[in-house]
Amino acid sequence: EVVIYPNFVDVPGAYRKVALLEAKGDANATDERDFRESMRRQAAKLGANGIILERGLELGPKGRLVAAVLNVQSTRYRHATAILVESPVR
Repeated sequence: EVVIYPNFVDVPGAYRKVALLEAKGDANATDERDFRESMRRQAAKLGANGIILERGLELGPKGRLVAAVLNVQSTRYRHATAILVESPVR
């Protein structure tokens, strides 16, 4: 199971960074749950048991409006760090 932690301070024990992850999707069709599940799958494939989500990158309201008027797809991006929690504290 891959646990999502809000930040590094919340990790319950020693950990090491495994990889930087990226997920992207259409701004109109992708929600936060899609991003989280995509990154969980990526982390699990790498043997990680946790991820730290980072702020996403996406167009603001004006940018989305311009993309819609021009009929151009706008893309949202999310990044995370996959970690291996080595000694969880209970």
